[in-house]
Amino acid sequence: MIWDEAQRYFLSKLEGNSHVYKDLLLRHLKLVVNWGLIILKKHLEADKEITLTSIYLHDVGRLAIPKHEDHAVASEVMAREFLASQGYPPDKIERIAHCVRSHRCNDVQPETIEAKILAVADSASHLTDYAYLHLIHSGEKQYILEKLERDYRDIGLLPDIKKQLEPLYLAWEQLLKVFPDWKLEDIGDIV
Repeated sequence: MIWDEAQRYFLSKLEGNSHVYKDLLLRHLKLVVNWGLIILKKHLEADKEITLTSIYLHDVGRLAIPKHEDHAVASEVMAREFLASQGYPPDKIERIAHCVRSHRCNDVQPETIEAKILAVADSASHLTDYAYLHLIHSGEKQYILEKLERDYRDIGLLPDIKKQLEPLYLAWEQLLKVFPDWKLEDIGDIV
């Protein structure tokens, strides 16, 4: 299956990479795959091949660019190149490219059910992991709170999933608001 090849391609980009988020990215991918499979069971009209292949390719550009650049753009380019190298049909490449490019609901919005599933699975993975706590000690508490709001907004693309995750969103919101706004490097050395 093409999604198996996409998974191998993604993992090959992680091998030998010393990027600080490498382990988090692998954990994140596992959670996005899990959410994607859960959502696919509820949305039988979605194309599983397009959805899973998109999931495996949605963050492939993350390690190739600086942190504050939009990795969805780099991931789309890399996904197109990879799929073309596999002889994948051009119409399916376009569908996957749309999913990958729109998964952040930033400048391109998800228009297909597969793109919506990827965007929701990606955001749901943040709510069901410790990513916010990992980021909170960066000293960017306001950014983390805004990210939580964006994730919850994006999950709203599929109202059934939003309803399911609302209690978790509310818990994160409360926790992050009261969590100390410390930068780990400002705390000092441990004796």
